[in-house]
Amino acid sequence: MVNVISGTGKKYTARLLLDNGSTANFVTQRLSEKLGLSYRDTSTKVTDANITRLDRWRRIQYIRQHFWSRFHNEYISLLRAKSKWFHSRGEVKQASLVLIKDKTTPPLLWSLGRVMTTYPGVDGVTRVAELKTKRGIIRRAVNCICPLPIED
Repeated sequence: MVNVISGTGKKYTARLLLDNGSTANFVTQRLSEKLGLSYRDTSTKVTDANITRLDRWRRIQYIRQHFWSRFHNEYISLLRAKSKWFHSRGEVKQASLVLIKDKTTPPLLWSLGRVMTTYPGVDGVTRVAELKTKRGIIRRAVNCICPLPIED
């Protein structure tokens, strides 16, 4: 809705349509009368519009791209909320067997280790673990180790 001012200075509310490339005139007779315009001389087609097919195609592509980028950023990202942010997969416990991630080697060559001690952060969640490996004792961040599931 937009506010339109007539020739006499009186304000009226009119419905505004978004431009979708249409060349039709949507001024109604009622609005023309309120604004003090002559309606019978008004054509339903806009003749002075110089809209080429390329301009229209570009405008449609821009609107389409804008829609999909907003849809992706605002809606799809809500659906893909990471479960690890809301649910804990379990604490790393002492004496558990883990794989130690290494960015320079493939996963089949990661070394094994056993958790000796854990160091929690200020929020009480374990952030660092001390691991015993065949090369000695090392400290690693919990997100750099993979606990192995061992059934009793």
